[in-house]
Amino acid sequence: SDGTVVWKAQTTDSTWLRNTAALLHHNGRIYGAGSYAVALDARSGRVLWARRAASAASPYDTYQRAAAAVDDRYLYVASREHRALALDASTGAAAWETDLMPQCQQLCVQMGIALAGDTVYVSGENWRYQIGGQRTITLAALDRRTGAI
Repeated sequence: SDGTVVWKAQTTDSTWLRNTAALLHHNGRIYGAGSYAVALDARSGRVLWARRAASAASPYDTYQRAAAAVDDRYLYVASREHRALALDASTGAAAWETDLMPQCQQLCVQMGIALAGDTVYVSGENWRYQIGGQRTITLAALDRRTGAI
């Protein structure tokens, strides 16, 4: 390859593209995750689907860091709103969603996600500025089929 641009993904509504932090390639598709999750055809750049992965009411919508992993069936997203989601890799439809830190009332950064066997592992960090900067790190193991902790 000589660095020639093969395609560009552009949209007049740049919300999903602007808020896509993690990029993955799998089975001829490019997946992105942030406050939006998106799937594009890797050969043409055509958008196959795009959907919110974070709440529309999120005060952090302008910048969403997310962690993501993908397999043949799902795109797994760990959002800044302390949620893990399994989205159908073909359609973007939610298969399950789990709140990893229901006690977290503010920004909680999901730092990583990994797949192994029947398990989805997600790590997250909860900063509590109002009580002296205490932070809590959570590592959760979820059932890959149901999202149950």
